[in-house]
Amino acid sequence: GTLTGHESRVKALAAISDHKPDAPALLVSGGDDCYVKVWDLGTNECIRTIESHTHFVMDLTVCQQLKGDGSGEQEYVIISSSSDKTVLAHHIDDAERHGRIGGHGQSDVTSLLFVAGSHSDDKKDKHHQDPILCSGNAEGNILVYSVEHIFNALSSAGGEVAPMCSLQGHRAKVTGLCISN
Repeated sequence: GTLTGHESRVKALAAISDHKPDAPALLVSGGDDCYVKVWDLGTNECIRTIESHTHFVMDLTVCQQLKGDGSGEQEYVIISSSSDKTVLAHHIDDAERHGRIGGHGQSDVTSLLFVAGSHSDDKKDKHHQDPILCSGNAEGNILVYSVEHIFNALSSAGGEVAPMCSLQGHRAKVTGLCISN
């Protein structure tokens, strides 16, 4: 079926297949109407509209981490960038938990990428990487953020997260990001 609800062009999509046990998959969309919408793919209904941006949504991604309650369940945060020069984080289940991703100044953030953490059970290989968020901007910079810090900022209702580092070297805007093993 067709998901109907955006008032203009949709520019970004992200899927969440395992947000709750025995629940249908979710789809997150963002578009030129400034809205981020969360769709229940079992019913094809919009279950949440986030109206935080004042200009086009340019990209979005969904970050996840284990809940801190020992349940083994994941929790999710939607990250959206906009031509209003903001990058915002919204907890998927709690509209009151939101924050801002800082560091880009007055540059449009044109691309976002969530990189899941990796862990090795091999006792000889001590490799461990925490989950990160990467954001590319119109000035050619890529900023890297700790996903743990993003979730912590949400806990303090509206906090801002600073980047861990900046990768520089592009001469023009970063239009896409991907990870390769």
